[in-house]
Amino acid sequence: FDQVVFGTRNIFLSRVNENTRFSRAAFQASFLVLVYLIGFSVSQYDFFGITLTYILASGLTLFVAKRFGAVRAMAVGFATALPVSSMGAVGYALSGLGAGALFGIGFGYAVIGGAALLCLWASYTSGLLGFLSVFPEFSVSALLLYPFLKNAEKEHSDDESEELSREAEIMIDSMLSVRRGEDEEIAVLEEGLMLASGAIKEYGREDARGEFEEYRNIVIAVTSSFDVPPCEENIDLLATKLYKKQKLKALDIERLAPSEADSAKILSSIDRLVGEYEMESYEKRRSGAVAGEYELIAKMLSHARANKQQSLLCDHRVSEALRGVFTAGGFPDGVIKAYGSRRRFILAAGADKDGSKISAKNLHTAIEKCAGMRLGEPSYYRRGELALLSAESLPLWRADYATASAPSERTDVSGDSSAFFTHDDVFYSLICDGMGSGRVAERTSGFAVRFLSAMLSTADNLSPALSALNTLILNRGEECSATVDLFRFDLLCGEAYFTKCGAAPSFIKRKDSLFRIKSVTAPIGLMKDVDMENTGAEIKSGDYVIMLSDGVSELPDDAVWLFEFLTSYVPTDSQEFANAILKEARKNSGAGDDITVSVVKLSLIQ
Repeated sequence: FDQVVFGTRNIFLSRVNENTRFSRAAFQASFLVLVYLIGFSVSQYDFFGITLTYILASGLTLFVAKRFGAVRAMAVGFATALPVSSMGAVGYALSGLGAGALFGIGFGYAVIGGAALLCLWASYTSGLLGFLSVFPEFSVSALLLYPFLKNAEKEHSDDESEELSREAEIMIDSMLSVRRGEDEEIAVLEEGLMLASGAIKEYGREDARGEFEEYRNIVIAVTSSFDVPPCEENIDLLATKLYKKQKLKALDIERLAPSEADSAKILSSIDRLVGEYEMESYEKRRSGAVAGEYELIAKMLSHARANKQQSLLCDHRVSEALRGVFTAGGFPDGVIKAYGSRRRFILAAGADKDGSKISAKNLHTAIEKCAGMRLGEPSYYRRGELALLSAESLPLWRADYATASAPSERTDVSGDSSAFFTHDDVFYSLICDGMGSGRVAERTSGFAVRFLSAMLSTADNLSPALSALNTLILNRGEECSATVDLFRFDLLCGEAYFTKCGAAPSFIKRKDSLFRIKSVTAPIGLMKDVDMENTGAEIKSGDYVIMLSDGVSELPDDAVWLFEFLTSYVPTDSQEFANAILKEARKNSGAGDDITVSVVKLSLIQ
């Protein structure tokens, strides 16, 4: 019934073959007979001079005029009023003809025009009595049916429906092409950076021999002209000092040089060749660093482009479900599509002269419910009679976070660093613990946190970022490393991952239950390749995620107090919980190491 009343289903017109056309004609004839019989059955009833048949005839005539046009309205008006009066039937036929012709201009014009033709005909045939016999019925019917008539849509022919759908598709494709605009430029830049990276690596590729061998070759080249070349042991001794960055003295080569003058000459030659070699090595290392930067940027661009392409793929399953919602909302010839899998956006276009239907709150709510997401405030565009809706999904989750920390008693500087940040509706909680203590540990962990925060705030591409960080710490040439403990939570879909490089276990507290996430990995900066482990986790609304530096317990697996405390404690908010854990840790673990506690509460947005 709703589909017929609100104009979302065509019961008269469809793409059909000859047999169906005959069936349709039979249906229309049967419908006219039916309304005649209904009019006849209520023709004997009236209230205070108001004839029920004329009320029925007025309502049906106006509805059919709005929905199916003037010709069908004329037929329905005539058939419905015929049981009361043949002259009245002609009047309602004229009313349907006039209303159907004027509905294209506006609702008010159609009602007034239909009423005018009906009343003029009744006055012509029966005078004032005829006018009074139809005007009240028509007015009452128009008032009662006003909400239905406002929502009813004019039925389009097959060709008109196809044309509207085609125009709606074009409008959606135009909007989609705007989003797709930068893909080609990103692809070209990515390819250029990768080619440049390969060229730089090829140009700056170091010789297969090690650095010690190069210093040994310098000593051999300088002393090769001696009448009695030095023995292997002496050559290795000099090369070892050079390799260890120790400056050679005249005493080191006295036994090799025939005279004091030759000794000074040898020292000068060795210093010159060593300087040239070290400058060349520096340039090569710098070229390698540039190549690494180019490659990292190219990988980030590739990841961003892949994500963008994924976001532009149409989700046909959701689109088909939304199609029913759009049709029920008054767009039988409209087009609606859902794109993306993680971050969704909706594009919908259909005929809407004044834009009141597509901007209706109930349509917005129905789309949200069907797609299973929160939609942001839609944007609306117009092209002729077509209106377009564009809306993106909003986060379903909220993260409330807090941290608490304290340095060890041995120093006033903590070697732990932490951060919370959000990028592209992905929430991150990060703790880095610099190995050792004091300023060196603080500098390493602080750099690791700043670097990863900057990289992940640009693109959600963790693996290249960790590789770059590992290379940077390794190339510092000093004994330093840092653990990385990262919690990543997608606020759009609720996916959660823990990434650990030498970090202490983390916990998920769900009411009285406690879940532990741990790994056996090495810190960043100890090995050539990054040793990391990714662990997925299920998060439910109201869960607390607790992340700890290893100062909380020397052996977290044996910290019975920690499990008992986290299981039994009833937190009120994230900050209060973090402070309570820190206080308990200082009491049970002492103050022999830096302690950092990060707490995140995750909740569904109501």
